Amino acid sequence: MKPIKPFATAVCVALLGGCASMSNPVSSLTGEAPHPEAQATAIDTGGALTTLQSVGFVESDFGSPAAMRSAAVMLSALGEEWQAFNAWTEEFFERQAELKGKISFSECFGESGNLLTYSQYADEEVKRRVTYASTPDLQKGEWQRAELEAGKKMDLDDFVEWQIARENDEVLEQHRQRALREYGRKCTIGTPTNHAHYVLNVHFADVKGSLFAAAIDRVGAHRALEMTTRAMQQQVGSINEVTKALWTLSDDGEWRTPTAPLPAFVGRSEGILPWHLSGMCSPFGSGSRNNEPVPVDEIAVALGFEPRPTDGGWHCLTWSDYNWEKVAELVASESMLLRQYMEEYSPVSNGYAVPSWAYPGPNHKDQKFYTRRRDLKRDSGMSSRSTVHERETCTTYAAKNSNLVTWSYPACSTLEDLSNAFDNRAELMRAAGRADAFTCSRDLTASSYAPDVSKCPSVFPRSSMESGIHKVTSF
Repeated sequence: MKPIKPFATAVCVALLGGCASMSNPVSSLTGEAPHPEAQATAIDTGGALTTLQSVGFVESDFGSPAAMRSAAVMLSALGEEWQAFNAWTEEFFERQAELKGKISFSECFGESGNLLTYSQYADEEVKRRVTYASTPDLQKGEWQRAELEAGKKMDLDDFVEWQIARENDEVLEQHRQRALREYGRKCTIGTPTNHAHYVLNVHFADVKGSLFAAAIDRVGAHRALEMTTRAMQQQVGSINEVTKALWTLSDDGEWRTPTAPLPAFVGRSEGILPWHLSGMCSPFGSGSRNNEPVPVDEIAVALGFEPRPTDGGWHCLTWSDYNWEKVAELVASESMLLRQYMEEYSPVSNGYAVPSWAYPGPNHKDQKFYTRRRDLKRDSGMSSRSTVHERETCTTYAAKNSNLVTWSYPACSTLEDLSNAFDNRAELMRAAGRADAFTCSRDLTASSYAPDVSKCPSVFPRSSMESGIHKVTSF
């Protein structure tokens, strides 16, 4: 059997055999992984084990009791964080009336005073634009012109219908898309759901990919996907409309904007950076470029939703108790930080603002520099200005955008820890060769109609995983 080396040779042997531990997160690949349950409290590993068994998973799928327990840690952490997110978004429903009172633009409301939905607002805005409602003199002239061309008197509804009928479809669509973007600015209250969903979505992909890969060689792809989906749904339990919309997006790539919590805005993660995919096996889609997130729908399709694009393959870590424990520790420790953040920061009402770039994800920056000019000799009468570079952090940003008489911003501290955890995740997966494997898969799928992704190190087509080749660890 051809050797399978998902990690660099120097650390692959250590991953299978173990050696002296080191403090550096990447160096710790060659040591003992901390037990995942020590990093995340309040997760029900025993209940998750029962869930796995109830849907059909068996110990041999994972390779050992320890590996199955690590899988249960991942599943339990996933269930806890989605339930925490569900409770977090309940504020959208509880405070709808109060939030509506913060919307000051009259065009956001219908004739009866009800808040318009995205689609309703877009329809009304298209009508306003094609009838020049914002410029009464121009509207009057165009209205008269329309009546003369039609040869009849027109009321407003007639004029709207006439203008829409004679307008180019492409222009109408441009009006509509502009209106939808405008709606988000005028008629909704911004929330950080899209940033929280990035973390949820990453963990969703890690757990789903790992469980799917565990069972595929025993029960086949269709049954493995069914068992995995049932286990995850069962562990999460009942959820509200907002959480369900984001869960569905993570699951099958379909996004349907929930309207019930308006005017609270519900955003979502667009995809996952390749080096943040950290399951025992992680699927690659087929359309993303090397420096872009893998879209959610591509990950869903790789897991079995049709129609299938070109198969980008799956990258798998060496199948061992140690690696199961490592990926479980990533999910569990990050999940604990996400739940802590949601306890510290309301989705709609806070005394301070957290910048979007402070969250893990494609737009994350660990620091942001800005420049100001400082006069060094104001008192001498001889002006001499010097450029000063200052570091903007989540905390300094919060201080500037705060109505609190405090310098304590706990959400910023937690987000910094969470972002550092994701940096460690990325470093670990780069050491595992996942980023390089993704680049190889991208290059092959971009240049060939039927690429052989098995040419990439430790990348397997989904079809070959049914034979269990991804679990072979011979040298």
